[in-house]
Amino acid sequence: MKLINYPLTIIYLPLKWCGYAFKLFLTVLGEQSFYPISYHAPQTDLMKDEILKQLTATEVCKIRVVFATVAIGIGVNIPKVRHVIHLDVPRTVESYYQEIGRAGRDNQPARATLYYNGSDIASNKPGMTDEMRTYCKLTNSCLRDYVLTYLGSTRSSRQPIPGQLCCSNCSNSEQQHPKEAHVTHLKKSLSKIKTLSEKEIRKHLLKYRLHLGANRRRFGDIDSCTGFTVKLIDNVVSKCEFLSSTEEIFSSFQIWERSHAEVVLQVIKSVCDES
Repeated sequence: MKLINYPLTIIYLPLKWCGYAFKLFLTVLGEQSFYPISYHAPQTDLMKDEILKQLTATEVCKIRVVFATVAIGIGVNIPKVRHVIHLDVPRTVESYYQEIGRAGRDNQPARATLYYNGSDIASNKPGMTDEMRTYCKLTNSCLRDYVLTYLGSTRSSRQPIPGQLCCSNCSNSEQQHPKEAHVTHLKKSLSKIKTLSEKEIRKHLLKYRLHLGANRRRFGDIDSCTGFTVKLIDNVVSKCEFLSSTEEIFSSFQIWERSHAEVVLQVIKSVCDES
């Protein structure tokens, strides 16, 4: 019943990631990914038409999660989206505004979530605008106000929204003062956990590096044989909290073999699960 009642969610991500995301759902949910359980078929044109028909239904929609690119149903009104999630940063504020506008078209509460790391908004990211970088880095001011101001909306025309219902910055600001001591203590605890986890990840990866050298015929040192250097390990550890897939690790670091990336992800997951 919880699966059936899950809020209708659109997850925006690059086309090349859609297959991985779908397989992740299958791994976690198995046959429960479908309702009824027998309700799945190849992505034929007929099936795509059925999906759009479900999403635009005014009554019952069996679909709960949609993995989509920005081209999803252009010109099609999907009325009951409760949550829009971005796993890739839109290049402009205009694009972001348009895509999160998929949620809440029935005038009911909805939310938008944007996940990113430093490389997603790096200065060499093709097409990434300074305004979108600024939005991602905002910590002390209202995210909603930033977007509306950028788009030319006047303050007098905006309906005020309580902090906890506005954006993450407003919610944090509203809670900061009465819980300041608790928040400080929590940050210290999390920082300690993060440091311990990074040390544990580094220890396991160093052990794996030595294992590679011991099990391969080589000339010279281990690094020249495998490419799995101490510098590489330190680089991975410094960014481990942002890594979530083998493909991301393999493409982000100078790793010679995909099998190394698989081990790195396995180590990160096992250490984090234990923490």
